[in-house]
This record gives sequence, C-alpha cells and structure tokens, in this order.
Amino acid sequence: MADFVLKYPEDAHEYLVTYLSTFLLLMAALEARSPEELVSVGRALNKVAEDLEAFTLTFRLTVEGPESERQGVVGVIRGPDDLKRVLS
Repeated sequence: MADFVLKYPEDAHEYLVTYLSTFLLLMAALEARSPEELVSVGRALNKVAEDLEAFTLTFRLTVEGPESERQGVVGVIRGPDDLKRVLS
C-alpha cells in the first residue's frame, strides 16, 4: 500500500475518500427513516461501490507488479467506466 501511495498520491487520496464514503453511507442506511431515504442511500452506495471496486483492482494490479505485466496487463484502471470497458 505504501508503494501505491508514493507512486499515485492523488489516486490514494481519492481511494481513501471513496473508502470512507462507503462507511458513511452504510451508517446513513442504518439511520434511514423512510423507504425513500433508504433507496437514495442505496443508489449513492452503488456508485461508491463501483468506484471502490475499480480502485481495489487498480491497487491489486499495482501490488502484483512485473508478474502481472507478463500476464498481459498493460494499464491502470482509473474508474468504473475503464473497468466496464476492460471487462466487456
């Protein structure tokens, strides 16, 4: 993780914000007082979960290093749109 922070400080900051947002949204879901509030929190949580998944995959690729390059990894996924494009 330290290598990721040193190489990509902006991405590491965004990852941390996204990670903390997940927990805040989960706490908000517990406090929801109506189904409409819960649906709204759920939509926001889905968006944050997509971002978190993309960051997690990017972090994993960074940690795997040179071996993953031999397996055909040629870039870094920087968001959910990149992830969807790669997986499709």
